[in-house]
Amino acid sequence: MVEVYGELFRSQPGGMALWAGRHLSPELARADEASNALVAEGLLRIVEHLTGGPGGERARRATRMVVWAANAVLHEAYKGGGEPDLETVDELRRMLDGYWNDLRERLAAERG
Repeated sequence: MVEVYGELFRSQPGGMALWAGRHLSPELARADEASNALVAEGLLRIVEHLTGGPGGERARRATRMVVWAANAVLHEAYKGGGEPDLETVDELRRMLDGYWNDLRERLAAERG
């Protein structure tokens, strides 16, 4: 997910301007929320595939949280207008890896 968003910002510089201004109008805010919801649903399907079953509310909440966290951190890393802060992007990857590993363990424990 981090790589996909990073490539999107690098290949479409105007996208960053729209993303940065997403809260300037109700229309952009709704479009941003809808986009985040689609990404979270896609991540939920991936989690369910990788863990071998329905993730339930825990996985649904976790995928939304990952999107929110990644959104905030990537916004900070790419807001300079020049090169992104790659060290921050790398820390985001590490943070998400830890979270996904923890989620996988919790879902496995719930299923017995």
